Amino acid sequence: MIDQNAILEPHAQLYFADGDVVLAVKQALPHEDGRTRYQVFRVHKALLRLHSPVFANMFSDATPAQLHEDAPLVDMVGDEAAAFASLLMWIYFPSEVNIERWNPDTPINIAPTVRLATKYLIDSLRNHLVKRVVADWPCTLQEWDRQEAEISAMANAGTTSGKPCSKLSRSVPEPVAAIAFALEFGCTEVLPAAFYTLSRIPINCDWDRARPPGESSVRLARWSMLESHNFIRFLRGCSALDSYCERQRNPYLTPLLSVDCEAKEEDSEDEDDEWFETPCRDYLAQLFDAIWTSTPLRDPLRSLKDLAEPERFRSAIKKCPEGLCWPCQGKLRRWMVAERKREWAALVGYFELGDLCQPPAI
Repeated sequence: MIDQNAILEPHAQLYFADGDVVLAVKQALPHEDGRTRYQVFRVHKALLRLHSPVFANMFSDATPAQLHEDAPLVDMVGDEAAAFASLLMWIYFPSEVNIERWNPDTPINIAPTVRLATKYLIDSLRNHLVKRVVADWPCTLQEWDRQEAEISAMANAGTTSGKPCSKLSRSVPEPVAAIAFALEFGCTEVLPAAFYTLSRIPINCDWDRARPPGESSVRLARWSMLESHNFIRFLRGCSALDSYCERQRNPYLTPLLSVDCEAKEEDSEDEDDEWFETPCRDYLAQLFDAIWTSTPLRDPLRSLKDLAEPERFRSAIKKCPEGLCWPCQGKLRRWMVAERKREWAALVGYFELGDLCQPPAI
């Protein structure tokens, strides 16, 4: 029962004169005189029945004991006013509700609405909102490359426009909020990309410490939101990525050589002559060292992709001015493509997500 002395405040948009039921949601803060405040929504039973079997059962019960302006008054116990208003806005005015692409606040902003959609079994709305979060995260390697290219273009926009993206962090998805959302609502397909993104963000790039909070020319993370069990997953994944990158600084190069270059290497008896006998091998050794030394943080997907653009590292490998022979170039590219696919699929194991999701699609 709602106290007769409580203050009932009609919602500005969701209080219809022809509504046949009034739903009351208790406000968190009381009125200045101490009385309880309720946000009230005068809506239509038929529309809510159409969307929710829970509302249908609720309205089929006996006549409520309380009325408000000649309409049944129902106390929505346990609901939060802003989230309930958002739920009804999606039902009544879906075209007016906008979810901005790549908004880093989206998982936080819509989570209360998703919880209510789950509670009232409004599956169509729940699925729609979850898909909006999933859409912000790459679930395949191809999608990852497209997103990385777009974010890189945004970050480098100042080179040609003279207006650097000083609020890049506000223009790209934020991984920790996405991880929390995915684990709560079951859209675990975003976890590999979200954890991998987080592994590339330095711990001092903190959303809460930026001034103003959340605004920076580099990517930020809401580190304080990362729960302990996810932090352990994060650390173990970082360790696995570090180990992989370290191995690539001194890789076993023979499988990357063409048949002719591999044969030359096997024929070489004097280690001092190896430089002259297998120039492609020496070139690859210097190229791998240059690429994996230059990457600021663990990012094997980026480093492997750099193998396709060796001219960027020409100064580091100037001892081998001729580069690779054509057969070795083709073999390296094929190896790079396959290795990136393997690393993408390995993210589930790196971050110990096997009990939560399947390996990501290539």
